[in-house]
This record gives sequence, structure tokens and C-alpha cells, in this order.
Amino acid sequence: MFSPTQARAEENPFASFLYNAKNMFPLAALGEIARNKPGGAYSPFTLCGPVSAGKSHLLQNLTEAFRKKMPPERIVCSKALRFCTDNTQWALRPEHFWRRYNVLLLDDMQELTDKPSEQRTLEILLDACPTAEKCCQAVFAYAGNSASLKLLEERLRSRLESGLVAELSAPDMDVRLRYAHAVCKKEHIPLDREQCLFLAQTCSQTRLLHGILLKIKAFISVHKKKISQTDIQNILSTGGLKKPTSCKKIIAGAAQVFGVRVEDILSDKRNSETTLARHAAMYLCRRKLRLPYADIGREFEGRDHSTVIYAFNRIKKIIVVNKDVHNKVSEVEKNLT
Repeated sequence: MFSPTQARAEENPFASFLYNAKNMFPLAALGEIARNKPGGAYSPFTLCGPVSAGKSHLLQNLTEAFRKKMPPERIVCSKALRFCTDNTQWALRPEHFWRRYNVLLLDDMQELTDKPSEQRTLEILLDACPTAEKCCQAVFAYAGNSASLKLLEERLRSRLESGLVAELSAPDMDVRLRYAHAVCKKEHIPLDREQCLFLAQTCSQTRLLHGILLKIKAFISVHKKKISQTDIQNILSTGGLKKPTSCKKIIAGAAQVFGVRVEDILSDKRNSETTLARHAAMYLCRRKLRLPYADIGREFEGRDHSTVIYAFNRIKKIIVVNKDVHNKVSEVEKNLT
């Protein structure tokens, strides 16, 4: 996500990132890290958040900020799994790594889940990081909330949590609208406020929103005419934007992944498999659709809202400690997007 003001970007490496009050804390922490010398603030620092929240963008901006203060060869910026797979030699002599590098920036830390040997490499490096001298900095990005760090091995998780862990929220409609306006200004796309508002409401992710805006730009360039609402809707229908998720789709998806029937989820059956699938479906209906608990209950054959609340809280706790359930819930959610 960007803002076109170049002067501000030179003063603040994160000036190009659009955010509101919800993300003020993680941006302030990153600003402190960028302004200080390596290790001068919050090391290790772990930035958690959902996919497409902007973590990789911020990590790249932080990398550029460090490159202005030190030789680029003193900085490592990589995907976590690739780094840990290709650099196992550092686990044998980790102190040599920190003599060679001052900054370690790793993205997609969630890819280390279920890979204990790769996690062990990173754990050894963090143990050897000379934090007392405040000359070395470690920053990580993790796709998921801070509670999902429990999916990592205890030893690595404890190292990450010994530093600062901050959560980046997904861009809400207000931020997406500002993003749409910024893209339109930069790319010279003649959309009015109502059209931008419609796109911001329709596209929940900024990556998708950016792609749709570029298709609109191409449409205007080819057809040489002012784009209409019908034109925009046609572009959306062919631009990778699927039909809105519904409770019925979520229930069907949960039934498939958890290996039960849709009729069982909607029935009064209470065996463990059916109950887990039902609760997972209720959890995702609340999380993805933001419907009132009472409305969700009605979709499950008129169940009481308190049942939905119980199901949501139960799954929320289970996915933190149970990898199998976490993976199944994630699979159902992935199939919806």
C-alpha cells in the first residue's frame, strides 16, 4: 500500500504505508527500529498479521531504511524457510553469522511450522545474537495472529516472545478506500468517489483491489470511454473475485474437510466429529461474514446465539494448540477465497 508523496517517504521509510489508528502501534515500533542503529530498539521484533495486511511491504521498507545506514552486504532479507534451509552452516558457528551481518529480516515465518530442524537453526542464531552490545537486529514477519505463534516449537517461540511481538490488522474499508484513491491518482484512473467506495467495499484485500484497478485502467485505455458501474461489475466478475461467501458455502466446506455430511452438521448429532465440524463452521461464519450470533444460529436450523458464541470461543482456543484442527479450519477458509 502506498502514498505518492516522495518527500515524506524520504523522511519516514513507512510514509508510503496507508494505515489508521488500529495499526498505529506496530508502525510506531517499526519507526523506532528504523531510526535506531541495529539492536537499538526491539530486537527481536515479530510482526504478526493476516495475509495481505502489508507485512512484506513493511519489511521491504525497513530493509531499505537499513541500507541507507550501512553496507547492503551487512543485511540479510529473505523468506524464513529459504534462509533456514540454505544456511544450516550458521547453526555450527552462529557467532560468525553476527560478525558478518548486523541485520536479519525474515518473512513468512509461519512456513517454519512443522519443520523443527529449520526452527532449530534460527533458534541457535537468536541465542548467539549479541543483544547486549546493541549492534545486531532481528525482525520477523508471521502470517497469523500472535496466539498462533504457539504452532512453532516452544524453544523458538520463547525466543521470539522475549522481544516485542506486535499485530498488524488487515486494512479495513476506510484504508482500502484511501488506497483506491491513491492508486487512481498515481495511475491516472478516472474513477469518482462512489466507484472507489464500491470497489473498497467489494474487495477485501488490497492486492485484489490493486489488480482490479489496473484492469479498469486497461479497459478505459482500450475502449476510450468513461467507465460505468455495469462495466466495473463485469470486470469484477472476470477479475478473480468470487461470489460472496455464505453460511451455506462455509457449512458445505466444513463438511467436506472434516469428513461429515452437511445434513449431520445441521442435525442434532453430537458425536465428536460432527460437533467439531459444526463448531468450525460456526466459527468461520462469524469470522468471515461478521454476522450477528443470532443470525448464524438461524442458519444452523435455529440454534440459539449462545451456542454459536460457545462454538466460536471453543474453536478459537483449539486452533492455537491443535495443529490438525488448525490446518483443517485453514483449509476450509482457503477454499472460500
